[in-house]
Amino acid sequence: MIKFSTKGRYALRALVDLAECSESQGNVKKNVTIKEIAERQDISIKYLEALFHTLKSAGIIKSRRGAQGGYILARPPAKISAFEVEKAIEGPISVVECCTSKNFCGRSKKCKTKNLWNEINESIISILKKTTVADLL
Repeated sequence: MIKFSTKGRYALRALVDLAECSESQGNVKKNVTIKEIAERQDISIKYLEALFHTLKSAGIIKSRRGAQGGYILARPPAKISAFEVEKAIEGPISVVECCTSKNFCGRSKKCKTKNLWNEINESIISILKKTTVADLL
């Protein structure tokens, strides 16, 4: 079974929520607090803080401090792919380890199923790359 962790799923949900709530009003974007997102998405504040730290380090979101502080997307939703989000949160995406690790298995050169796993992996990555936060709004 291919399974993305809760971290990756929650991060994408939180970014879609952030995109919806920080829509431009003129040229000014509304900052959204973690507390607001946590309440709407039923995710713990502490969990979101950890996710947002990673997303901020990856350049996907920006933060502002102060009374009007909070978070906004670093780029328009159409410029942030699901792949970028999942990779930042999960690391390399692979259905089986031999798709991303060349030295994982000694059978790699003669494996009859490796091409199948690579094709499945590339299909998943392709879908994630073509799907943006804007597509999920």
